[in-house]
Amino acid sequence: MNFKELQKQLKAMEGVSKLSLVRDNVIKIDLERSSSKDFFIKMKEECYFEHCSLITAIDNQPNFELVYHLSCLSGELKVGDTKMAAMLEVHVHLERDSPSIDSVRSLVRCQLARARSF
Repeated sequence: MNFKELQKQLKAMEGVSKLSLVRDNVIKIDLERSSSKDFFIKMKEECYFEHCSLITAIDNQPNFELVYHLSCLSGELKVGDTKMAAMLEVHVHLERDSPSIDSVRSLVRCQLARARSF
């Protein structure tokens, strides 16, 4: 699969909006919470995004924004004429009253960091 095909596929997916190309190998999207589990399964199984390098929450008063960085490190996605690492930046907006979402822990490899106290 190439990166342009991925962009077309993402635009057609349920729950995806505001797709933009940040760099040649980085796509940013907004995703509806209700579509998140199916979306992340599809990204892993069909689009080669096997690694999650970042999950963070932003407090955008009055709501929260959850940000995921998914990476395809295998070179399965062709960017231009080369096989290189690709990243998908996913933003999910959550209401402050119910800021919960299905976990991606079992779906993609995640680097778990522990907070350190000094």
